[in-house]
Amino acid sequence: MVVEQSLRFGFKTSNNQAEYEALLAGLRLANDLGVTRIKCWSDSQVVTGQVNGTFQIKEPTLLLYFHAFPEAEEQLRRRPR
Repeated sequence: MVVEQSLRFGFKTSNNQAEYEALLAGLRLANDLGVTRIKCWSDSQVVTGQVNGTFQIKEPTLLLYFHAFPEAEEQLRRRPR
């Protein structure tokens, strides 16, 4: 199944913040739909590199998003299969 979602932000954001917001929103949506396995794609080298541990995080705001990712990911892993 493929689910697409669009987001509109009511605040100023950088492209990397928007990519993290989209990633986290997708994980929340998957969790709400009861998904137990998910594949994520992104064209953001910065976000994918940071999430995969190959890029350093220099911007404090992105560090907050980075720390929110494992928690959102873990919620999917804890779902009963």
